[in-house]
Amino acid sequence: TSCTKVVIADREMKHAYAVPLVDATGVNCYLLPARLSQSRGEYTLADKGKAFTDLKLSLLASPMDEAVCARVCAFLALVIRSARAWLFTEHRDKYLNADILWTLALGQPADQATSQENKDLYMSLAKVAWFLAGQSGRLTTASVLETWRSRVGINLGDELEIMVMPELAAQIHGFVSSSHFDARGSKIFLMVDVGAGTVDASTFYVKKD
Repeated sequence: TSCTKVVIADREMKHAYAVPLVDATGVNCYLLPARLSQSRGEYTLADKGKAFTDLKLSLLASPMDEAVCARVCAFLALVIRSARAWLFTEHRDKYLNADILWTLALGQPADQATSQENKDLYMSLAKVAWFLAGQSGRLTTASVLETWRSRVGINLGDELEIMVMPELAAQIHGFVSSSHFDARGSKIFLMVDVGAGTVDASTFYVKKD
């Protein structure tokens, strides 16, 4: 809601990278403000022009608004571009000649997780964002909106697998898959998620097969 964090995980090498998207120190370098700027008909992540700072809440309030959906796609596309640029710069030797099979995982608000309509919306957002991220040049307001309107005709083939899961499930999965999970320790956990719009608390039991 307020910040975006990106992790690129390599299943083959069993390693994951938290992507630093902000010029800052400590944990703040991994927390990109969920803000999209519009200047002279172009979308950027730079702090200039007209700022849209309520991307997620606007989407939740108006999921049928084309302009809102287009802005979310533009933001995600710019984040994907930045994350891949970092990977291919910092780990160039590992992936220079690699044939990468990508999976894009997005968290979905838990109270919408049972709605197929909302899941389809997130799938479309991810597909359009990935397509836009792969295009060269600027992301203009007109081109992004037109791409969103023609989303049904976009075919990524085998280039991308999209996973939409409840945010809670995504957070638990990330924890259980990390080095901080002790398979021999207690399996009962309490998680509190303090967000910009809500506070969620969950108690859960983990069984790792």
